[in-house]
Amino acid sequence: MNATRSPSQQQTEAVNQVVQQLQPTVSVTKEQRLAELVVKSTKSETAVVDQLTKAFKKLSVNLLQQVQS
Repeated sequence: MNATRSPSQQQTEAVNQVVQQLQPTVSVTKEQRLAELVVKSTKSETAVVDQLTKAFKKLSVNLLQQVQS
């Protein structure tokens, strides 16, 4: 059998203090979270993707040149 005992008053107070410290100080309502865009598409993200694509193409060309030599 598993025996359980209730925590002492001192333990309960200590846990409550820790929980209060860890709770966020700013609360955001569910409506506010849902109102914000999940994915914000900007031109800068497109530019970054294009830059990465070019970098990978250049990398693959360089790798092919090294393999062939």
